[in-house]
Amino acid sequence: MGFPRFLRAFAVTGAGLICAFAAVGRAPGAQQAKQSTVTFNKDIAPIIFKNCSSCHRPGQEAPFPMLSYSEVKRSAHLMAEVTSSRFMPPWKPTVGYGDLVGVRRLTDEQIALIKDWLAEGAVEGDPNGFELHRSLRALDGSIQNF
Repeated sequence: MGFPRFLRAFAVTGAGLICAFAAVGRAPGAQQAKQSTVTFNKDIAPIIFKNCSSCHRPGQEAPFPMLSYSEVKRSAHLMAEVTSSRFMPPWKPTVGYGDLVGVRRLTDEQIALIKDWLAEGAVEGDPNGFELHRSLRALDGSIQNF
């Protein structure tokens, strides 16, 4: 007996629309996400200055400074490796055993941003995009300018 004529037309049209939307990669009305480049000044500097620069600066225990784009870019491959393995920043407490004050652990999203930044060529971005704080609180609580 088969499908009535109007159902066949509907099925063919519906299948065609599904294929068309699949080829475009989005459903009708959906906003296509804008790809944005990860830059040092917009994305990476806030992570570095919050989590790394307190040790990676002159007079502290880290072996090299991370206070400028050029210093961070110089060690970008190493930084991506040691943050991915969670070797850096150093934080011994294991996740899931209580919340501690002053946690120095990067989120998965921050680690992904660092990897993306490196993969995209470690772009500096707009130099006015992030203001470097020229003073950081030392481990003893005093303010150190550099």
